[in-house]
Amino acid sequence: MECLIGLKSLNLSRNNLSGEIISNIGNFKSHEFLDLSRNRLSGRIPSSLANIDRLTWLDLSNNQLHGKIPIGRQLQTFSASSFEGNYNLCGEPLDIKCPGEDPPKHQVPTTDAEDDNSIFLEALYMSMGIGFFTSFVGFIGSISLLPFWRETYSKFLNALILRIFRWWKQ
Repeated sequence: MECLIGLKSLNLSRNNLSGEIISNIGNFKSHEFLDLSRNRLSGRIPSSLANIDRLTWLDLSNNQLHGKIPIGRQLQTFSASSFEGNYNLCGEPLDIKCPGEDPPKHQVPTTDAEDDNSIFLEALYMSMGIGFFTSFVGFIGSISLLPFWRETYSKFLNALILRIFRWWKQ
């Protein structure tokens, strides 16, 4: 088995294989693609499988696997379709809870970077609101209090309305 350490891709799907997945499959650290779907594999998914960091594709669907999907860095990142067809599997990412397991709580812990980002966005929106309010009040105040500005703005609006009507008639 040591000669397979550098193996990156393994597709043994649709081969009518039976038995269990070898427990030390996690020793293949170079695996990027593993497809064992549509066989008759049984038993539990080895917990060592969760230790393969480079694994970008995994398909264990349509076998006879059972038990809880091991928790690790990798296995919960795959879609439920990677495990479907194994009717006795449970746990994340499947929607099937294991017996005696509390419903999953989907709370994402906040990090300091997210807190800094939310404070920045809050300050940005607040300053935008204050800026809009100040400019609006300044504009309306100028038009209401200064007769020259009021007359100029009124002429501007009349000319704009006439242009729109002329454009509309064409």
